[in-house]
Amino acid sequence: MANAAIMTPAQVARDKAEKVANAKAAVSLADYNRTLEAYLLEVRSARGYTDRDPSEYYNSGVERWAQDARDWVLFRDRVMVYGLQVLTQYEQSGEAPCTIEEFAEELRKIEIHWTFQQPQ
Repeated sequence: MANAAIMTPAQVARDKAEKVANAKAAVSLADYNRTLEAYLLEVRSARGYTDRDPSEYYNSGVERWAQDARDWVLFRDRVMVYGLQVLTQYEQSGEAPCTIEEFAEELRKIEIHWTFQQPQ
């Protein structure tokens, strides 16, 4: 059985940095866009909006739909501001500012608060 080489902390740090750099190099603008759109779809679908964007109901006469639309617009704006910051960094530097996993993790920190609750 071959002995595994023991790595120093500095070697471990270099190895990790290299892996992160390689992961970032493999990311495209389209990857960021797909991840952002998938997150938006996931959140709206969880509320039952699978075919239409909740913002389409902004002037609805149905109280829940109108409130959901207002909540959605605020949420979507926060998601898009973060996404556009990342895309702008990428376009300006020519390098991915983060991995897709890091991007998705940051997106998930942006949560929606649905203010309308069904009466009991």
